[in-house]
Amino acid sequence: MAGVIVDSTILHKFIECYMPDLVSYLSEIGCELNLDTIILKWLVSLFVQSLPIKFSLIIWDMLFLEGNIVLFKASLGLFKILKKDLMTKTSMGNIQF
Repeated sequence: MAGVIVDSTILHKFIECYMPDLVSYLSEIGCELNLDTIILKWLVSLFVQSLPIKFSLIIWDMLFLEGNIVLFKASLGLFKILKKDLMTKTSMGNIQF
């Protein structure tokens, strides 16, 4: 589990680096990028609980080919896809993954 917490911290840094406007917006509405529960759910379950099985299996295939970096790539991709929707929310309670 400690590895997942480290991965979550690394992912936070990636999001801050690649999507500073999203981080800034979430901070404005009081979220402060406190998405640990979502990120942990994604990483621990390898996306099985959050994505259609078809997409989860693609991530799993890539995980076996490329290693853990795929988890970061998939997570950043999901945040990129969800960014527009996330930036319309006014509170953490309105955010669903």
